[in-house]
Amino acid sequence: MGYAILTATLLLLIQYGKEGAAVTINSNSNGNVKNGNDISLDISYTTQGLNPIVSWAINGTSVAQLDNNIATVLPSYTPRLSIIGKGSLLLSNSTKKDTGNYTVTITALGDTSATRNFKVTVYDPVVNVTVTQSPQKVIEGTDFVNLSCSASSGYTEMVTWMKDG
Repeated sequence: MGYAILTATLLLLIQYGKEGAAVTINSNSNGNVKNGNDISLDISYTTQGLNPIVSWAINGTSVAQLDNNIATVLPSYTPRLSIIGKGSLLLSNSTKKDTGNYTVTITALGDTSATRNFKVTVYDPVVNVTVTQSPQKVIEGTDFVNLSCSASSGYTEMVTWMKDG
């Protein structure tokens, strides 16, 4: 039995090399999503190994896996979360609670595994913005100007420009 395991290990090392080939993960996804829109984290990867397994975690909790073209999703994320294509993540109808750190790991027999992290921020849109200026009329020699910006969401910002000298 021991010789069979040793022989199989040597055959794998001969075929794939001692270190294995590296897995490479590519993505152009930025992770900034408006509340209610879909979170789409598109990935592509290259591997020389066999049967790549794609695993997704959100804030350290495993939520989905693609193994042998069969996707498994944590029940609390069904039906909003799905794995599409070769392992990209799609989370529909985002909420502020979906903000967090998303991690994808690709593992394939004969390759070293690779991990890619995404910081996802779900934000509320700023609407109904009002800008006011004081004084209302600015002429040359005015010492300062106050600009106040407020939105219906409760966001308020005030900026003062002062004359140099």
